[in-house]
Amino acid sequence: MRKGICNPRLLEKLLEESGHSAKELSDATEIPIATIRGYLNGKRDAISTRNMFLFAQFFQMPMPELVDYFADVGNIDKK
Repeated sequence: MRKGICNPRLLEKLLEESGHSAKELSDATEIPIATIRGYLNGKRDAISTRNMFLFAQFFQMPMPELVDYFADVGNIDKK
């Protein structure tokens, strides 16, 4: 299974900017809240392709844009 990287601060920023909570993300994507919290607290640093796809749908972003967002370390300081 392919995986993408997850930066907890960037995921938190996406949630904040969208006005949604981790619970709402979990409910909408059917990704367990424990998994979402793992991404947010840095205990899970890789996102499965499936979950990345679900995040892209939730945040209404093209998946390549979301992957690039998480991969761009420069975003940490800019956002």
